[in-house]
Amino acid sequence: MSDGEQALVLLGHGSRDPSWPEHIERVASKLEAEHKYLGPVRCAYLEHSSPSFSEVIAQLIQQGSKKVTILPMFFGLGKHARSDLPELLNAAERAYPDIKFVMLPSMGEQSMLADWIGSILKVN
Repeated sequence: MSDGEQALVLLGHGSRDPSWPEHIERVASKLEAEHKYLGPVRCAYLEHSSPSFSEVIAQLIQQGSKKVTILPMFFGLGKHARSDLPELLNAAERAYPDIKFVMLPSMGEQSMLADWIGSILKVN
């Protein structure tokens, strides 16, 4: 897949605190700058912050993305991860049947999480 045809969405919860999205947006900027193969990297939020998941998906598809990978930025597996995320994915697949969507396991389910935490603790 060529540059621009794939994209990554970091999907966060959102917050009423207007500064809350800054952290995820910094991660997205760094990923996009240092890992060009990912294509555009965008942030989307479930509630309280914008843009919404559906807004980001529509924008990426309008810009030519054919494959959209979604990484939920959740450490726990609460209602959002178990229920809301599959519903969002199903809605996107129905709205854009020609687009390949890949929902990755949330951050808390990633097998490398313990290694990552260990490496942080080694340097601090």
